[in-house]
Amino acid sequence: MGNELTKFFACYGKQPSPASSSSPQHLLSSSPSSSSSSQPSQKKDFGPRKLDGSFSALYAKRTPVVYYRASLISLRPLALLIPNFLKPHECQALIELASPFLNPSRVCGEGLTSDRSSSSVFFTGPLRHHPAAINVQARLQSLVSSIAATLGRNELRLTEALQVVKYSEGESYALHRDNDTEKDNGILQRAATAIIYLNSTLSKNAGGQTHFPNASSFLKKTKNLETNGVKYLKSSSSEASYYSGFSVQPRQGHVLLFWSALPNGKEDLAALHEAAPVLRGEKFIATHWFSEQPPIN
Repeated sequence: MGNELTKFFACYGKQPSPASSSSPQHLLSSSPSSSSSSQPSQKKDFGPRKLDGSFSALYAKRTPVVYYRASLISLRPLALLIPNFLKPHECQALIELASPFLNPSRVCGEGLTSDRSSSSVFFTGPLRHHPAAINVQARLQSLVSSIAATLGRNELRLTEALQVVKYSEGESYALHRDNDTEKDNGILQRAATAIIYLNSTLSKNAGGQTHFPNASSFLKKTKNLETNGVKYLKSSSSEASYYSGFSVQPRQGHVLLFWSALPNGKEDLAALHEAAPVLRGEKFIATHWFSEQPPIN
């Protein structure tokens, strides 16, 4: 692969233009002509009822091809950064859609826990069928499929609803993996994760980084990654050819895509990660998880 992999990936996707005003309210209604409202519409304009993979193909027929640049961050876990996946008004639309429905975040199988202090909402029911959510899901599915195919990985498919999470000042998520194979009989329900940063935490000592302490990354750093918030951590190993661990500072509209599964289907222990405490302001992310589809022989 070389010291760095940076490629442009094509996907089907429509990036809505912002309204003449600075408000993203046109994205918060069931159609562009309907009245503005911060509440999700009950109307289901298009798209099937389930995230079964078919909606992306359906949506692609009516949308143009868009190209995004993806840069490799590390090999273990396999992780890439896709800058500027969403426009600022699209990020704000998701934040405004989610905000009225945020509740204390829970951990699967454990409920409320001190390890995770934030508020969140899954885009189920009317939220799931909102055009703004469908747009993001379709583009993300298409993009991730293109990346997985290029990297020689099995097909990835959205398996859960979009989740928007808000971290207020002082809130965090301790080190964790996105799977609990002991409770799931060794099955990886979440083979890969895409984190979309909906706002930036750029002020000095703002915190809020996504941190992978056990990652193995290339030594060669690039201005592209550094200017987009990726910071590599020095390795204590005698092997000077690699860094050990990296963090990503939230930049609005950027996507962090990483695999929790190895090519052999086993869990990648290097995918252990945390959401560092927010020290100033607040942080919003949107998260999607993907299952790995075995190849058809």
